Amino acid sequence: NIIESMITIVNTEIKNLPPKCQRIFILSKKEGLTNIEISEHLYVSIKTVETQITKAFGILREKLGKKYEMIMFLIFGSEIKGLANDTLPHLWDFCKDAEIF
Repeated sequence: NIIESMITIVNTEIKNLPPKCQRIFILSKKEGLTNIEISEHLYVSIKTVETQITKAFGILREKLGKKYEMIMFLIFGSEIKGLANDTLPHLWDFCKDAEIF
């Protein structure tokens, strides 16, 4: 199925993020930790957490291109700057079941 293939590609690119960026991104998006919780857990500033999450989304957008923006929206919701904030269903549970990372 094409959605599963796209999710696999997104997963691969997440695994290719720089280590610190990847760790913070996964703690935020997979583990569901808040920026404050990540900051306390990793002994870094909240600003560092915010910067690394923004960096991760930027790298993913750059690597994956426009055709993956919709699947990223479906996976991560309206947190991706530059994407429309509409009422598309959030498919995070599907992505967790598909073990995208």
